[in-house]
Amino acid sequence: MEPLIHGLPQLGISNTSIRQPIFYPSASTTTYTLSVTDSCGNVVSDSVTIERNDILVTSSPIVGNRCALNPTLLPFTVTGGFVDTTEYRYYWSDGWRDSLHTVNPLNSTTYFITVEDTIGCSDTAQWTINTDTLPSVNLGFGSGPVCEDDTITLTAPADPSYTYSWFPRRKHREHISGRHERHCNSLRDQRNSLHWEGYSFIFTWVPRPVVNLGP
Repeated sequence: MEPLIHGLPQLGISNTSIRQPIFYPSASTTTYTLSVTDSCGNVVSDSVTIERNDILVTSSPIVGNRCALNPTLLPFTVTGGFVDTTEYRYYWSDGWRDSLHTVNPLNSTTYFITVEDTIGCSDTAQWTINTDTLPSVNLGFGSGPVCEDDTITLTAPADPSYTYSWFPRRKHREHISGRHERHCNSLRDQRNSLHWEGYSFIFTWVPRPVVNLGP
């Protein structure tokens, strides 16, 4: 038995004295020679050369948090492997099959890619994209009648990173109105890259009753 280096035989052969050893080619090109001696002392030899070209997939890191649902390209490089006219094959964890892949994660997500060469050798890389939390909008009013001179106050979530857009237009966190209107609130975060449509509602202006007792 050959001495071991890091758990593998030093010469890349599990046993040099048996008929069918296991081979561990550790260099880009390795030549193995077998000599067979019969009972008469005749020696016959043959050699085979094994080529090794490991495929390596390296992902480029994605630094910092991303806005939820914003497109993010997953960059990587591939080296080595055995590639002819068929090129590499790409297998993404979400089912994508092209080399270029842009994702739009809602929540923090880990993506994997496995790249395979012509003879089936493969390597895998991964990315974890951390996303910011979406704003939560629920005004909690619904719909209903209000009197002619009544006002209602609708308050959106308070956060120093938010900007507010009411419809009809009013650029404050609180919106006061007493007319027959439909309202919708949207928020944008501090990086101005996330638009989230909020809770909508209708309220109806009810005129005051008219009293006329006559002459």
